[in-house]
Formats: sequence, C-alpha cells, structure tokens
Amino acid sequence: MEKGMNLLQKVLDAFGLEAEVDCEETEGVLKYSISGDDLGIIIGRRGSTLQALQLILSIVENKDEENKRFISLDIEEYRARLETSLASLAERMAEKAVREARPVSLRPMSAFERKIIHESLHDDPRVKTESDGVDPERRVIIRPD
Repeated sequence: MEKGMNLLQKVLDAFGLEAEVDCEETEGVLKYSISGDDLGIIIGRRGSTLQALQLILSIVENKDEENKRFISLDIEEYRARLETSLASLAERMAEKAVREARPVSLRPMSAFERKIIHESLHDDPRVKTESDGVDPERRVIIRPD
C-alpha cells in the first residue's frame, strides 16, 4: 500500500497537482482514490491515462508479492460516473435494439467499458451482447434475443 501511495504522490507532484490520495483494502482489493481540483489530465481521454496509471500501480504493488492483489484506481469518482453513464447507455441501446428488431453497434470502447455494458445487460432476457472487432476498434453489439 505504501509503495502505491508513494508512486501516486510522485505522479501528482510531477504534474504539479495538489490532491489527496486515499487507499483502502477490502477483500484483497486495494482501492486507491485521488481527489482534488483539475485532475482531468491524469484521467485522460476516455480514461486512458487513468487505465495506464492503474496498470503501473498494479505492477508496483504486486512486484515480488506471492499473493497478488487486484488494484483499483479512481480519480474524482470518474469510474463511478462512467459506470452510471454506460449502464444508462446500455439500457437505451437495448430498448432501441428491441424496438427496431435489429442489432445495435456501440462506439469502440476499452475492455473496462465493454465489461460494464455486458454486465449491465447480462440479466436482460430481451437482448444478448457480444464484443466484435480488434482493439482499439473493439465494440459491443447488442442483439435482440
């Protein structure tokens, strides 16, 4: 936990940002959160910098550890807002697929975003979801069932 906190503080310092870094461990998951003003630069376009930073954080935290832990990083509750937004999008596009009786293809998304769409519609008996294409152009297709 200390290695990750130090890494995040160094990143914030390098960008000249003042922010608060918190971490809590729940069921083997280390959840880091950063809060402050003007943190968009470390979120990046569609969360790309956030994803990269989370990967680096995971490597640093799990290096030389026998029991690897899942690392989650959120900045200004970006992930929570993204999950809500994507779940809403999934529902609207499922309605459209059913109403128009045809598949609906979503914009290309990251694996994290696609997972949210799939999970949001998993229990909806009216539709099926699948991923199609090759990264970075991989997208979710929602099909009426």
